[in-house]
Amino acid sequence: MGFSGAAHSGTDIREVVNAVFYVLRGGCQRRLLPKDFPPYQTVYDYFRSWRLLGTWERLHDRPRGDVREAHGRNREPSAGIIES
Repeated sequence: MGFSGAAHSGTDIREVVNAVFYVLRGGCQRRLLPKDFPPYQTVYDYFRSWRLLGTWERLHDRPRGDVREAHGRNREPSAGIIES
């Protein structure tokens, strides 16, 4: 079952997001999601679509930019430092 871009009918998107976080936090396999969540295939279809569309990056980047602007800084950092 592939994700064609159309929403799965009757799917609660909040529960899909909760299921994605459950898998990420617990490290379990998608197939082992508790029955309280939507079917694992549906959860994966949404996750994959959001990944391909860059949704996860936008969810991360936008609040960071808002915080930087609130502190009087440029929205995008000009440099980064990585220390091992």
